[in-house]
Amino acid sequence: MKLKRIPIFLLIFAILVFCGCTKNESEQITISESSQEDGQDTKDVSSTGEERYIVMMGRSVMQDWFNHWGWDGESPMRLDRYTLEYEELSPPPYIIDSVRGIMNELPENKKDIVFFKLCFDDFEGDDNAGSNLERNKKYIEDVYNIVVQEHGAKLIIGNALPKVIAQTDIYLVWNHQQYNSWLNDFWEEHPDDMTVFNMYDLVTNDLGATYEDLTISEDDSHLKDEAYNFFDNVFFDMLDNLY
Repeated sequence: MKLKRIPIFLLIFAILVFCGCTKNESEQITISESSQEDGQDTKDVSSTGEERYIVMMGRSVMQDWFNHWGWDGESPMRLDRYTLEYEELSPPPYIIDSVRGIMNELPENKKDIVFFKLCFDDFEGDDNAGSNLERNKKYIEDVYNIVVQEHGAKLIIGNALPKVIAQTDIYLVWNHQQYNSWLNDFWEEHPDDMTVFNMYDLVTNDLGATYEDLTISEDDSHLKDEAYNFFDNVFFDMLDNLY
């Protein structure tokens, strides 16, 4: 599916955005943290306070998160009652084969909780936005089937991450927002064995791009430690509430 014309709601969105309808950045981040915590609290809480093993699947952003924690590059991380193991995923179109391979090789005692996220480079704008959205939805359905149905683990999915403004167009913003909305609907269909970690709202400005002071540079969408601090504050509260 290719997008040849800009839908009317995107035109309205663009007009509102570029007319300067923005909030103070520090205020927006505070609001985002609160909304994320509220969103997680609406789900059933089943925390046991026991030790949990979390296999975290991703690519550069996930590895940088581990580096933020002081990772040695090899061993799993022990943070409070959580043991976190980084598993690097292959990029599309091999990402699902990568998930399947990791799960098949994991010992049973590590098939506890799996965190999966697509990289920001896995989302496209321009004419590819529509077909890219459908591809990414299928990836999530496949991941759920492998992790939950085949291996019996709990699943956390990190939602879309934005890019710097120089790499962002309204089609990419639309793609992110449609994906995140669909992901929340998918969560509602499977509330007992998965959840969504809302990373997007923690680092995204009103233009649908990453806050400039949270990225490595104006043309590099990788995140600074400040962004990972925002993730930490919400992520571990979510884990404590749910697991």
